[in-house]
Amino acid sequence: MAEPKILDVPRIDFKVGESAFSPVAALVATLRTVGEKVTYPYLMGISGGAFRLHWTEDIDPSSASVSSESPAQIGARALGYDLREHGGLPEAEAWKLITQSIDAGTPVPACGVVPPPEWQVICGYGGIGKNRKLYVESYFDPDPGKPSETPFKRWTGWGSRGGMVNPFAILRKKGAIPSHHVAAFEALGRAVSLAREEEFSVSAAESTDTEPHEGHWTSGLAAYDAWAISLGGEMLAKAAPKALFVTDLTAYTLQDARTCAAGFMDALSGEFPSARKHFEAAKEAYGKEVAMLKVVRDLVPYPWEQHPKVNPAEVAVFAKPGVRDQWASTLAKCRDLDAKAVQELEAAIGALH
Repeated sequence: MAEPKILDVPRIDFKVGESAFSPVAALVATLRTVGEKVTYPYLMGISGGAFRLHWTEDIDPSSASVSSESPAQIGARALGYDLREHGGLPEAEAWKLITQSIDAGTPVPACGVVPPPEWQVICGYGGIGKNRKLYVESYFDPDPGKPSETPFKRWTGWGSRGGMVNPFAILRKKGAIPSHHVAAFEALGRAVSLAREEEFSVSAAESTDTEPHEGHWTSGLAAYDAWAISLGGEMLAKAAPKALFVTDLTAYTLQDARTCAAGFMDALSGEFPSARKHFEAAKEAYGKEVAMLKVVRDLVPYPWEQHPKVNPAEVAVFAKPGVRDQWASTLAKCRDLDAKAVQELEAAIGALH
């Protein structure tokens, strides 16, 4: 083709509470392109993304990219869509699926086309043969006013089950939109079940990457305990950048999620007014948790503008036991608040039964 085909998609930027969880942010941009009037906080709530927490100190992505359930797939289903992930496909097949979707007017959520491996949106393509290009809207566009132009090639990112090559998802209308009442009730149950979950693993057999990925995450309320334990003991100053990176990455992910959870309580109150008092109490607990996370993150701000080449001297204070003790103490309080919110959601489910 002589001219590239580029769809007009909403810009994707990074803001805690509005667009910080990339799988859902990419889905929201895609859905809004095809005419759906959906917001990020609502989709975070209805999909369960607002209630997740996974912790690992072994690999960088931590809870920012991994979930035992795919919030994007659940969220799409709640709106009457099917979001099907693909990974490890031959280039010709991947190109065909991506371009067919764009030709039909639907952008393609994908992970890692523009590094690093966060979800983004392929909104256009152009060129032929070795000169094929993709146009991608992501957090990392050099010019925030237009999508990034990148050669079409194999890339590596994250799918719902771990590392994948060419991870992308095709969105298709599946049928009538399910009842919002039913979807909201399912979200209530999902919030409770995610809190009770204790571990989540990705095994080599489940990975579609060319280099099999294995990982283990502690999940739900148990994640707070594992996270706090990881902050104990001695730490060398040179280890502070990696430790602070994973901690702050997980903390801003949690801060974003619980901000959305608090907001989603208003939607539940409207859907189930008879249980409003429980949703108001849960909203208060989530709000206090968000405020605590903001305070503790400010103890030693991670210099994201320098990532990944952070000077250990600039964050060496994180290696001091006193600082990490404050983190651990805050996480214990956050766990209690999360548990309080979940108790209220369980009470709401009981009342609605």
